Amino acid sequence: MVLTTKHPQLKHAMYSVSRIKLLLVSALVLLSISMLLSFKVYTKLMISAASKKHSTDLFDAPIIQKQGQSNSRSLLHNKQPISTLPKYDKSMAATAIRKVDWICGDEEPMTSNPNRPFIVFVHIYKTAGSTLREFFANYANLCSKALMLLVGCTGVKSHILKSTNNWDSCRLKYTIDGREYIQEHDEMGNDEVRVYPTVNTTIIQSNFDILTGHYRIGLLDSTPLNTKHVVFFRQPLERYVSSILYRAKEQSLHKKETIEDTAQFIKDRVYDSRKRGDYQESVFKYILTPTQAEETRKKKSSTAEKATIALDNLIHYNPIVGFTAETFQDSMLILEQALLPNEFSSDKREELVEEMFDTYVGDVSDATNTTASDNEEEGDDMSNYIVTRKNVSQMGSISTSSVVAELKRDDEFMPVITEFLKYEQMVADFALKMHRLQYDMVIQSNEEEDR
Repeated sequence: MVLTTKHPQLKHAMYSVSRIKLLLVSALVLLSISMLLSFKVYTKLMISAASKKHSTDLFDAPIIQKQGQSNSRSLLHNKQPISTLPKYDKSMAATAIRKVDWICGDEEPMTSNPNRPFIVFVHIYKTAGSTLREFFANYANLCSKALMLLVGCTGVKSHILKSTNNWDSCRLKYTIDGREYIQEHDEMGNDEVRVYPTVNTTIIQSNFDILTGHYRIGLLDSTPLNTKHVVFFRQPLERYVSSILYRAKEQSLHKKETIEDTAQFIKDRVYDSRKRGDYQESVFKYILTPTQAEETRKKKSSTAEKATIALDNLIHYNPIVGFTAETFQDSMLILEQALLPNEFSSDKREELVEEMFDTYVGDVSDATNTTASDNEEEGDDMSNYIVTRKNVSQMGSISTSSVVAELKRDDEFMPVITEFLKYEQMVADFALKMHRLQYDMVIQSNEEEDR
């Protein structure tokens, strides 16, 4: 049967249904508009908060889980904390700065003590490495300690470290120990064969006291050595800019003529990285052990997970923590506390080592071409004592500080690069807390000695 509008009651019913449908549609439209406006307001608030917060201390902030990568994802994305930061206290700081247990100038054969103290300086890229290399070289010369400098070692495999095989992925830059080569007995214990300048765990363990260079923390975990790690950090934004400028200068790639062009090049790189959902994580090349690096690569771990491991490593290894720039002198004061031993082979040697530390702890800008070749005593050859400062990171007239200042003028970009660097910033902020506690313990120790 066909219904028509000739029936008044049916006509009224149909009209009522139409009105209800119209009201429902209108309500859905209004709800959708309200949700869209709320989301936009929320997004603006989050961006504004990130912009205001980008220079604040993140030490008490939780680590944030990295979300799935997508080309359509927001450049700013914070969600679902996965853990909180570990604890570091004064007792741990006091342990870190404990004096090294060796005699400065002692030339006793090192193999007589397999558990002897051993200094491991992990050189994170672009963190005053040239200055610190010179410092450790001077220290080794004055205290008659054997030092080896390695570069390109972050890729050495964990199973190689546990064997007698050579570290083929590492490059030996130089050594300080007065020998041109090292000989060891062959497998039968008879004839001696030359095994140096190749690099392997056995050679380092048996013949050296200090290892410096670009490699991962925990490199010598398979040895019985009593290792004390030293790690210097730098604020991630400065380190990131400095690394780009250095590579551009060294490789003549992407070199820009002006500060503005250089800043724009960095912005383009960061925007591209964030569109892919990537975070900066170069610091983990040094703060993750070789085994951890292999495991995280196999599991395809997120940057947040790597940051968690790195923070745990700082607790586990409890290194002497230094910082570049404004806290460099404080950092050298911590090193003085830990590396100035209680025993010296002579009074003259003690005097010269203290003078060397005074050069760094005092006015660092004066640490240039200072020599003490005329300060010699029988049995104490000081002719190699040279202090230099080479902590320069710039591309022509374009310096790190000038590019950082230019980037900070862009209020829209700063929240993006803050997000890009946030995991490295978490590690740096935690390391800064360690550094400050260690410095406080040095001051406390000095005050107690003066009483």
